[in-house]
Amino acid sequence: MTLQQIENTFAKSFQPLFFAYIASLIILPTGSLFGVNIKVVLFLLLLVVAFPRFVKNADNMGQIAALLVLPMFLIIWFSIGVIGGFELSSILLETRDFLTAFVSCWLIGVFISTVDGGGLKFLVFVIKCVAFTSVLKVLILLYSAYSGVAVSDIIERISELFGIHLMSIDIEGVIGRILWVSDILIPFCIFALCGLRKVLNISEMKTFIFLNLMVFSSLLTFSRYLWPFTLFAMALGFLIAKWEKFHWFYVATLASIVVYKFDSLLLVVATRYSDSLVDFSDKPREYQAIALNKFFWQAPLFGHGLGSYAWWEIRGMWELKYAYENQIKALAGQMGIVGLAILLTAMLLYLRKSFVSKRTSTGYKIILFSMLVMFIVGGYYNPQLISSTAAVVYGVIRVLGDL
Repeated sequence: MTLQQIENTFAKSFQPLFFAYIASLIILPTGSLFGVNIKVVLFLLLLVVAFPRFVKNADNMGQIAALLVLPMFLIIWFSIGVIGGFELSSILLETRDFLTAFVSCWLIGVFISTVDGGGLKFLVFVIKCVAFTSVLKVLILLYSAYSGVAVSDIIERISELFGIHLMSIDIEGVIGRILWVSDILIPFCIFALCGLRKVLNISEMKTFIFLNLMVFSSLLTFSRYLWPFTLFAMALGFLIAKWEKFHWFYVATLASIVVYKFDSLLLVVATRYSDSLVDFSDKPREYQAIALNKFFWQAPLFGHGLGSYAWWEIRGMWELKYAYENQIKALAGQMGIVGLAILLTAMLLYLRKSFVSKRTSTGYKIILFSMLVMFIVGGYYNPQLISSTAAVVYGVIRVLGDL
């Protein structure tokens, strides 16, 4: 096979490999299935195919510089963790989280910048994948109703299959609360569907179906933080939309469902805000916050390094020691002020086109920035800011800022 033939093969395989990788990030609860880490296999194949494409199309030194600076960042804070005496396994695992997040952001950037209409294709595909995960939740509820097996038992079996701990709780009958890793994408997809349907070139019927699935999925999610975020995103989407009959019809339909199913919705909300569940989820956060404050002030400038943790306050036995629910405070203790400043700078540089594009108004930029802030604030409640799924969120924000 000649060099030209290899190049053509790489060019043809890039897009399907990219979509397969993005689908695995959104749909699969984790990478492993039957002992095979599908995400890693797709990640490595895509990396091999994407790099020559990037070199051929790289249009400025900034992108190349980022590929050199970010590994240096990881090496420095990896070393700090080792010097601090933390377990090598913990340090390697968090280094992996950062590395996959950084490289996934880069892969999405390569796709957006080198494929014709890449940004729009990426965003529409993400929306379809999130809608599919919403369908999976509906199927879980239907199977629970048909078989009589509790939702929490079904989720436990899925957790065992993928080797991950998914949160779930049963609510009277077959209703249950289900946490999916990619739930954080729901508000962004709802925002896009409500406000940019015509730009996305999605029909009214598909938009109606997707919105209903995602709103229902958001209602079922375990995180209380996602409820106000979803409503906030929907309101902003309607705010920027050029209203058409579809919008009035959807609002009327949604209002009718709320009125008709008010008692059921009230039960779902009341159950999640019950004293027992609130204490179950909030008390550990309070203890962790106190411990992480002390953890930060022990090394405020450079932190304790990757994989580090407050040894006197560790999350549940099945969790990674460094992965606190209050991820922002945990990162502050691990990275210090200097490390956080570097992370924030890297994020703003990656998203800079979203907020300097001449194609969008100042008001739209403010709205998009408020969505980014809401996502970051979520780091106080869930460890969602540094992961391959988070990379999809950053990619979506980047695309939304340049539509």
